[in-house]
Formats: sequence, structure tokens, C-alpha cells
Amino acid sequence: MIIVSTDYDRLTSVLAEFADELENYGGAVQVLKKASSGDLEKILGSSKSSVIFFGHGKINPPSLLDQSESALWGSHAESLLEERVLYANACHSLEALAGLGVARIGFSGKLEVYDDQAYFAAQRDCILAGPRALLAGKTVREAADESKQAFRGRQRELFRGTFGESVIAIRIFKANADRLAFTGDETARGRS
Repeated sequence: MIIVSTDYDRLTSVLAEFADELENYGGAVQVLKKASSGDLEKILGSSKSSVIFFGHGKINPPSLLDQSESALWGSHAESLLEERVLYANACHSLEALAGLGVARIGFSGKLEVYDDQAYFAAQRDCILAGPRALLAGKTVREAADESKQAFRGRQRELFRGTFGESVIAIRIFKANADRLAFTGDETARGRS
């Protein structure tokens, strides 16, 4: 798998930290930090691996953003994505991935990340549940389901807590579970 991340503001720094944890999968992953579109295109040209992205996405026009806050790939690079499973932990990532690859996992709308150290471990576990499932050889449906279940599990735990924790449960964990989805071939598996 190709693990792609950016790191140019507080949110992308947090997501890049989460992405760093996937490096421990050894030879199964290739890592591209502070990703530029040119560097990603070079890797895509020499590998058929699936792609997991951590960073920002935008809705208009739908795109994932590289380190310079430009589109992560242009229309000329879309053919390099055709036979891959694509997973993006970013706002509007499902919209940005529409029509690309054999299957896509992402967020329809905003990915909520709460900037509070007390919730980072819980958020990390939920955000990484899907990518870890893909790395373990599970299908796109299974990976999306594992991430959704992780978000919903944390939501239930926090909802039993204080009023503030209940608000976080709904605002962050429920919202992410509701927005995470997949499209394409649900039986596709990530390739390393």
C-alpha cells in the first residue's frame, strides 16, 4: 500500500501523526510524507499498490490536496488510479475519489477531527481501523465497516459520560460514522 500524507496545518499534522503508525506494517507499505502531486505520480507510475491518503479535501472542485494545497492529481494522472483501491481520510474525500479506482472509501462531507489531546487516541483508533483492515487483507466493505464500528463504539462509550463527552460523541464520532462510506467493488482488496 502507498500511505500518503500532508503536514502543513494543525489538522494535517494530526492526520500525519496517525498515518505514521501505519509505517510499522514493514515492507507492505510505501510512505509518501508531505506529498506533492509530482512525487505521487512517480510512485503511481511504478507501482500498482492501493493508496491510503491522510490530509485535506475540498468539494469545489472535488479534490484531495497535496502539500502545496493544490490538487493531489490532475486528470492526466487519473488513469494511474484505475485498478486500485483508494481510501482517503479527508473532508469530501468520497466526492474527490468519485469514478476513480475499482473501489473507494472516504467521507461524504466533512471529516471531523477534534483538536483535544484527550480524544486523539480514540480518534486515531477509529480513523486507522479501516486502513489497518485493508492492510490485513480485508475487503473494502469490511474495512469501511470496521472503521464505522470503531466510530460507533467510541460514540457509545462517550455518550455514557459527561454532558461534554456526549456532545463530542455526537459531533465527532457519530458524524464520522455517518459520513464514512464506500463505493465501487465491495469485494476488492487492497494491494501492497
